Amino acid sequence: MSERLGQQFVIDNRPGAGSNIGTEAVVRAPADGYTLLLFSPSAAINATLYEKLNFNFIRDIAPVASIIRALNIMVVNPSVPAKTVPEFIAYAKANPGKLNFASAGNGTPGHVAGELFKMMTGVNMVHIPYRGNPPAFTDLFGGRVQVTRLRT
Repeated sequence: MSERLGQQFVIDNRPGAGSNIGTEAVVRAPADGYTLLLFSPSAAINATLYEKLNFNFIRDIAPVASIIRALNIMVVNPSVPAKTVPEFIAYAKANPGKLNFASAGNGTPGHVAGELFKMMTGVNMVHIPYRGNPPAFTDLFGGRVQVTRLRT
């Protein structure tokens, strides 16, 4: 961005609380045009999950541009004998409560997507919330959880 726009950029990642920490930092920053927020569906989810946020996303954030579209992809540990989504659903239904699905934390898009998947398919999986995607993927690769969502 610096090369393209001819000025310095500083990226200050503020993870945690389903993106509420970073969002609040941007809301509290001076309205001088120098602070930008890159957000995900978490912003909409958080507005419905939390009764008392220290900001109102609709009132306090002004959109500048849409820069990405993301796909949600189901990532399954190879120990699960399923190669397609219908095979996964059949396996999960045959093994209720024995599959764990990982997310980057309660209320995150991965958590909500997993709960929606459960509701739409009638499968019984256990949600395992993590403190971000990296530890969730570590446990997926290690076989401690069987499925998670990847956003591309």
